[in-house]
Amino acid sequence: MLHAGTAILVKIVLAVWIDSVLIAPKRRRPAGPAVAKTLPSRGAGPSALRDLTILIVDDIEDTRSLYQHYFEFQGARVMTAADGEAALRLAAAERPDVIVLDLAMPRMTGWDVLRSLKSDARTHIIPVVVVSGQTARRSALEAGADRYCEKPCLPPDLLTEVLRARRGTRDQ
Repeated sequence: MLHAGTAILVKIVLAVWIDSVLIAPKRRRPAGPAVAKTLPSRGAGPSALRDLTILIVDDIEDTRSLYQHYFEFQGARVMTAADGEAALRLAAAERPDVIVLDLAMPRMTGWDVLRSLKSDARTHIIPVVVVSGQTARRSALEAGADRYCEKPCLPPDLLTEVLRARRGTRDQ
């Protein structure tokens, strides 16, 4: 039997593989000359991510790595932090465009990180996308999160939420 975290990771990897190998090539198949000009080549990444810096905060290395590789493949610059203290240091020093934050972490929880980010003058304007297995959507949004994704959150779905957060669209 697989550990719960491993099972989630396997599902995410499988979904990314299905999307990139089976579904995406069909989406990229040009229907005519006008379409061919607008579709990005594989790995080029959408222009929305080319200048985007994302900080991924999660204590599970496999999750950080999966999201990091996915966003880098899409063209973003990615930083990662395994704990809350490192996340706060990176956020203040690097000022990422968006922060992806897990709530359930040891020592300094994601809740504490979120409150610290939103109360610090250097980081309070950075959009935060909370990704959590906890069903805490309303609480996370009330605490200052801009968007919320419940785990397991597939990388393409997280990308959608990151772009919404970057545009300033708050979850309801």
